[in-house]
Amino acid sequence: MSEDDLRNNINEIYNHIDYLDTIKDEGKEQFLENPERIKAVKYSLKGVMNGCLSLTKQTAMSGEITTVGSYIDMFERLKEKNVVDEELSKKIIEVIRLRTKFNPFEGNANDDEVWEILDEYLVPIKKYLENIQEFNNQ
Repeated sequence: MSEDDLRNNINEIYNHIDYLDTIKDEGKEQFLENPERIKAVKYSLKGVMNGCLSLTKQTAMSGEITTVGSYIDMFERLKEKNVVDEELSKKIIEVIRLRTKFNPFEGNANDDEVWEILDEYLVPIKKYLENIQEFNNQ
């Protein structure tokens, strides 16, 4: 993937995060009162999660010919490349695993769970994006 594609992917994730930050700042009560906002947050969270997975693949494979199996394997590569430490790796793996909660066929994230995800994972995702950018700018 080209530098422009990488930059566009990161910018798209940041656009979602900016929106999610404004919702988070308004508080849980306002969030839970608005079904349309809940749908929009689910959409943005799914975009962030898919974007993180895409960035993980891109970065884990950078400069390598071989392919990587699971995203657990990808994070092992990222740890070897000093892109993430163990704690951040675990958090982002959790984020990627949570994607299934937003699958329209299997998804079952209730509104309180959506808020918990919003509340708990935005900071680690931002740190992950910073690390990815730093690694790719070397």
